[in-house]
Amino acid sequence: MILSNLHTHTIYSDGKNTAREMVETAIANNMVSLGFSDHSYTDFDLRYCIQKDKLGEYINEIKAVAERYITDFSELLEK
Repeated sequence: MILSNLHTHTIYSDGKNTAREMVETAIANNMVSLGFSDHSYTDFDLRYCIQKDKLGEYINEIKAVAERYITDFSELLEK
């Protein structure tokens, strides 16, 4: 069975974990892919979305995690 999750939310919106924690857990559970789908900023309901002033930080964190762990996911795909 191929394990994949393309719908996850981090602490930047309504999730409970950082992107790094989620990726490390996914790798430990032999998942071959993980996608982040946090709620974008909306000015009408701030309870669950990425805050406007945190958007750049979120993008940088996702890029850094992707760069750091891409090899780990590639190795799982080759198994």
